[in-house]
Amino acid sequence: MAYAPGQKKAGSRIEGLTMDFGEIFRILQRHWRISLPVLLLTVLATAGMYLAWPAKYQSTAQITLVGPQSLATAQGNGNNPYLVVGNLVPMANILATNLSTEQAVQQLNAMGVTGTFTAVVPPFAAGPFIALTLEGKDRAAISRDMPVVISFTKKQLRAMQDNGSVQTPSSGIVGAAVIAEPSTPTPVRKTKIELVAGVFVLGMVALFLLSFGAEARAGRRRRRSNARRRESAVSNGVNQAAGVNQISIGQPGQESQDLPQQDSQSVRVR
Repeated sequence: MAYAPGQKKAGSRIEGLTMDFGEIFRILQRHWRISLPVLLLTVLATAGMYLAWPAKYQSTAQITLVGPQSLATAQGNGNNPYLVVGNLVPMANILATNLSTEQAVQQLNAMGVTGTFTAVVPPFAAGPFIALTLEGKDRAAISRDMPVVISFTKKQLRAMQDNGSVQTPSSGIVGAAVIAEPSTPTPVRKTKIELVAGVFVLGMVALFLLSFGAEARAGRRRRRSNARRRESAVSNGVNQAAGVNQISIGQPGQESQDLPQQDSQSVRVR
């Protein structure tokens, strides 16, 4: 059956790839005293990491800043505070930065919040939105602490607008409203999966390095042994050739001396 040149070339590549995998398997099989224990340790370490790493849970909520009443009642706004939220995006960034400080974390800890808290403005947000996330090991504690986090966020927003001795009128205060209620705490598997996969990959790398290292050492030993055998064979051949030369040099004279004796013996017999 005739094949197109491109088809033959593709087939040879696949065949070579199969042979390479077969050679890898044979190397691992030849050095099973190394590959088998390392493989068992890798499996045990991977399973141990999966079981030992504590599960974490996460809950998220989202708030938006709401325009002050003074702007909502301005002409053309129809007493709707949401019509002016587009101008509050910079303030949302300031509030998220304020919530991410070490001082804010300490205040939350003093209020009994034990999880890891983050506040960020979502990328490409279309308004002054802030995503609040709480992560921890205790699912019940996260459900209990999320309302505390939302209340703390609103208090921080109000504290930002108090200008010392000059009190901002209530009609000019920017407020906050929850637009996404706290979600049910769900397991966070990304970090755990990354760690487990990292342990497995490291184990497999060690498996191949040790097995191929043993194969390389065995190859060097075979080459040295073959080189010594070749040298021994060459040396024996040289010695044998020298012996043959010595015999060929000494025998012609002996043959010439033996010939007359044989002739004389044959004459006497007759």
